[in-house]
Amino acid sequence: MAKLHDNGHAWYTATFTLTPDGKFKFKFDFDYDHLPTFDIMPDPEDWLDEFKHYPRPELQAQIQDWIDGRVPYEEWRSMVARLKQLASQ
Repeated sequence: MAKLHDNGHAWYTATFTLTPDGKFKFKFDFDYDHLPTFDIMPDPEDWLDEFKHYPRPELQAQIQDWIDGRVPYEEWRSMVARLKQLASQ
């Protein structure tokens, strides 16, 4: 997907909408710009691998302190939730 996108970025969240109107119309929306709030957080090594393959300094900056162990996991989750809320306003 990253190779197909204009900016070369991978998406983090996808929404699929299906409308049963007799023709079953459907739509995909991909969010390339916001980190999701995970129920189960990927390991720091997985994040580092992700950013190595798909560099996103602006997103990596949001989680680097957690990857480095300077911010506890729960504090980081609430910080990502606040960023997500601000982005949706």
